[in-house]
Amino acid sequence: MKQLQIVDNDLASYLKLSPDERKRFTYYTFDNKQEEYWNVFGLHYLSQTPSFLVDVRLMYIDQDARDWSNFVAERDSPGYVTFNPGTFPSVVAFFEMVLNKEMLVHDESITHFSLMSREELLQFHYPQEIVEAAVGNYYRYLPEKGVQDSEKISLICLPGWSSPHRVNQVASLWFITLSSQQLGNLQFDLVDDVDGLGTIRFNQRALEELISLLRQRIKLMEVC
Repeated sequence: MKQLQIVDNDLASYLKLSPDERKRFTYYTFDNKQEEYWNVFGLHYLSQTPSFLVDVRLMYIDQDARDWSNFVAERDSPGYVTFNPGTFPSVVAFFEMVLNKEMLVHDESITHFSLMSREELLQFHYPQEIVEAAVGNYYRYLPEKGVQDSEKISLICLPGWSSPHRVNQVASLWFITLSSQQLGNLQFDLVDDVDGLGTIRFNQRALEELISLLRQRIKLMEVC
């Protein structure tokens, strides 16, 4: 977690983070002095006791996009963050910090995430020419009733690591929450049309399971 820092007011203003959203979300970014792009993590606790409920937001803010005169980060940023193998453990540590509770779930008891097949990805308008590379990384999120708007569908794309492993290899974690209108649009592209869709709501059990999936990716990364 030491590589992530809270976004201060000056940086928030520079990145054009919405003042209204900043009243709800606490934002974090990597402490790497990167000036061409920023990986931003947003956190908004809806409740912690007796029931745990939290919104987590991912945003990738590119310098060229930020320079647009009408740019609003929460609306115009795609919902993913990037990292290399050295910083990925800090991403996992962020989600562990969000939970801030002892994990009760084990790797074999994943019920809130379903690995998506090639056919399912095509149904979600994933580009056919690159769908094969996505199989094994995309999961559909299956929240418990009442956790998230029933009219929305969320997908998570976990980072994929190629072999041979290289220390500077860049991967990404995607959050995508779609409306029924977007799903009904045959022109919608699951890769290119995802600006402003990077927020997912979790209860404790679902977040525990996500952390388990992310930890599995660390193990895969170590053997690549």
